[in-house]
Amino acid sequence: MPSLPDTITRDDLLAALAAFDGGAAHRFADSTGYDLLFDGRRYPPKAVVGIAARAVTGVEYGPEDFSGGRGSKCFGILQRAGFEIVEKMLSGLWLFQGNPVRFDIDDYVSRYRLLYWSVPRNRDAMRLGDRCGLWRSGTEAGAIAVGRIAELPCRKDNVQHPECLGDDLWWQDADSPSDFKVGIEIEEFRLDDEAGFLPRQAFLENPTLANSLIIRMPTGTVFRLNEEESAAFSDLWQSSTTPSDDSAVEGLRRLRQHYARERCRGLIERKKQDFAHRNDGRVFCEVCRFDFAERYPESLGEGFIEVHHLAPLSTHDEPRRTGMEDLLLVCANCHRMIHRTRDADANLAMLRRHFAGV
Repeated sequence: MPSLPDTITRDDLLAALAAFDGGAAHRFADSTGYDLLFDGRRYPPKAVVGIAARAVTGVEYGPEDFSGGRGSKCFGILQRAGFEIVEKMLSGLWLFQGNPVRFDIDDYVSRYRLLYWSVPRNRDAMRLGDRCGLWRSGTEAGAIAVGRIAELPCRKDNVQHPECLGDDLWWQDADSPSDFKVGIEIEEFRLDDEAGFLPRQAFLENPTLANSLIIRMPTGTVFRLNEEESAAFSDLWQSSTTPSDDSAVEGLRRLRQHYARERCRGLIERKKQDFAHRNDGRVFCEVCRFDFAERYPESLGEGFIEVHHLAPLSTHDEPRRTGMEDLLLVCANCHRMIHRTRDADANLAMLRRHFAGV
């Protein structure tokens, strides 16, 4: 039985990872207890070390030739080379619930790519990369977003990106600094029927999800869907009518998120108040200067305007908060023209030149 050489280097392991990604043949199965986490992906540790050992010695290794697990030589080689080993993700999906009476959930989800959610229990079971969904309680209850755990639970005062906590969005009793938060990277959000959110009724009508804990005992913030329930949830989330072309699907997804941000009441009101304060109380289109209050009955036109978001969520690699400078007040006609084609930035520039007489 060949033993693992002591001379395996980090470069050897990087080459093994590249070989694994390239489909290199090996005799190892998927890992059962732990994963090697590298560049956002998970790998079977024994397979990576086995491929590296073969390249170093010229000998073929199999799963029976060495052991894995904590304290093993295999894991020691990886850890000395600076690689991170994490426990396997549990099957299933986390569902995190929030109360819109206490906190402006819609505004929060529309403003940030990275969110922090309270997790009073099940913290030790959460793993980086775990799939999750966000559930809004109340009269419009249902699933409004999906994503993955990007930061393990820690005290609120120790999170990596405190600027993404949304502390200004509390209606009642903000969380204390000692409360535990998990970081969630949002992949997609849908805040209403038009965007395709999953209402509670969809769960009730699904034979698998109707018995899930979020339906039977909806008290608390942390729920775990089992593997069967997770599959049913994913099927429902993906079942909305979309184009068959992959690029069209992605384009529609981004446009849905863009519109969802522009419908966010909290954002709109703050922008309107800021603009009116700087323009003698008036609110008008920043492109063509159309003022609804001047052209329509006062009871209808006063304060009416739409908001265009200048910086789509997909353009931000780092977590950031939407600021007033990211928003543009526009009339309905200009807004439709901005979104007339996919290149909204070019359309906006064209409209600005047109109304400037350039």
